[in-house]
Amino acid sequence: MIPFVKTHALGNDFILVEQSSKVPADHSELARRICDRYFGIGADGLILWQAAGDSFTLRIFNRDGSEAECSGNGLRCVAAYLIESGRWQKNDIRLETISGVYRLRRTGRQYEADMGQPQLSPAAIPFIPPEPIERIVDYPLRANGRVFAITACSTGKTPTSNTWDHCWNGILRFHIGRTSNLSTSLTIAKSKSRFGSGASDGHTRRAQGPAAPQ
Repeated sequence: MIPFVKTHALGNDFILVEQSSKVPADHSELARRICDRYFGIGADGLILWQAAGDSFTLRIFNRDGSEAECSGNGLRCVAAYLIESGRWQKNDIRLETISGVYRLRRTGRQYEADMGQPQLSPAAIPFIPPEPIERIVDYPLRANGRVFAITACSTGKTPTSNTWDHCWNGILRFHIGRTSNLSTSLTIAKSKSRFGSGASDGHTRRAQGPAAPQ
């Protein structure tokens, strides 16, 4: 028997398992079986965690068995569990995934994740433009017979962002705003031909205030 904890952040649910001799060596197969919503526990992903001195190492697997570089929601789930369970006694915690070390902090009942400085260069994302370009900002992406201005960045996972007047938040989990269209959004999210490692899609709203630094 493998002890586990079921968690979620913004509806993005994960099964947390402490790495031990009880855990099968084939982590991908374990993820596929345990995340199955009909014959398993059911979740978007499996996170294996292990204490490593003053930090914790994580392996994050999607429900299809593929390994993820990082997950903001997953990090917050792990941080909340480790701190609330008393396995870590401080409000600040360091979690290490295959993409690097991330610092998280408990503020009241919330958990904040420092995902690092976003990388906008094509090589860092990675993004394959038809011609050399310095940054993927307001890049014209053709999808569903229309052209959308996207901004692509890397924060240790595989994201892209599309700007709308009304926004939703998710990783291929759609909460549709009043002016967005589901079929168009799905087309954009799945338009991965130029993304070397695939892409997640998030719709954002431009914040009022000073312009972002160039």
